[in-house]
Amino acid sequence: MPLHPPTYPSPWLHAALWATTSRLAPSGRAARLPGHILDRARGPGWRLRVASPRWAMVWHTHSETQRALRAIVLPRPGTDITDCAWQVLLQHRLHGFGLSDTAPDTRHLAKAEHELLVRLASPWTKLMTGACE
Repeated sequence: MPLHPPTYPSPWLHAALWATTSRLAPSGRAARLPGHILDRARGPGWRLRVASPRWAMVWHTHSETQRALRAIVLPRPGTDITDCAWQVLLQHRLHGFGLSDTAPDTRHLAKAEHELLVRLASPWTKLMTGACE
């Protein structure tokens, strides 16, 4: 019996994507996005998925896996991240995956990533760093 080479992405990665993310609802934040951005995000074979801020950060560090799965994972709307920051994160992902020629402004990207990290940080973390003074 010949051995078959492993396929990439593996079924386990598909299962992890399914278990930790969900489909972006067509209402709410998605309804406020410019149509051309959504068309690019849902381009040929791509899926736009949303996750809790923690899972979104985990997926953020695995861009090659997202590329293999043809999935763009972003924080779930309504997680204390502004619409502007969410759109900048989406634009950054689209540019990184070659689905858009336009990269977001680096200042806006830094601010959006900061919003996400602040959302993940516990209140006592701010006390330890002196941010509340």
